[in-house]
Amino acid sequence: METVKVMIVDDHPMVREGLRAILARSDRVRVVAEADDGLVALDRLKALTIDVVLLDWMLPRLDGLETCRRISAEHPSTKIVMLTNHLDDNSVRKAIQAGATGYLLKDVSFEELENAILVAAVGKSVLHHEAQQTLTASLNSKPSSPVESLTSREREVMILIANGHSNKEIAVKLGLTEGTVKGYVSAVLTKTGTADRTQAALLAVKLGLKQT
Repeated sequence: METVKVMIVDDHPMVREGLRAILARSDRVRVVAEADDGLVALDRLKALTIDVVLLDWMLPRLDGLETCRRISAEHPSTKIVMLTNHLDDNSVRKAIQAGATGYLLKDVSFEELENAILVAAVGKSVLHHEAQQTLTASLNSKPSSPVESLTSREREVMILIANGHSNKEIAVKLGLTEGTVKGYVSAVLTKTGTADRTQAALLAVKLGLKQT
């Protein structure tokens, strides 16, 4: 097997140094680049051939999820393994949807990390056992309707969106600040899997939530 070329993307120097030292023990994996944020990582990928990117979730300027999406779109041959302390069912699912081949927590051993990189390099998925359990539990408990996971307030906001109200108008109607309404709108879009207010409004109408 050819040596797998890796880039470490993490904003903490000590983490990068530790990963570099750990992976130096491998004769099948070689760290050829590092980046402390997503934009730097994307810039380095223009000049280097990277097989696998070890990508943290929390990054400055461009977060790990958006970095993952852009790497997948701009460098489809480069595989991505999220390596983070960030674990919940939504994060794991979003990372996979964004193009991640693997999802690991930072408590993995050298052997687990090396194996994950080698597996990812050939296009096979690998999940930390806790991430696998979290994702499986989420899929098994997935609601039958995309709005069942909404709180009563979020459902109320979705109905008002469907009726054509702006954030300002919703804030007045519900006695909230515009900033709070924006948070509810963001939650509605995330939980229903809709890309924007228009899609959320159409979904509400489809499900009979729109008020006349």
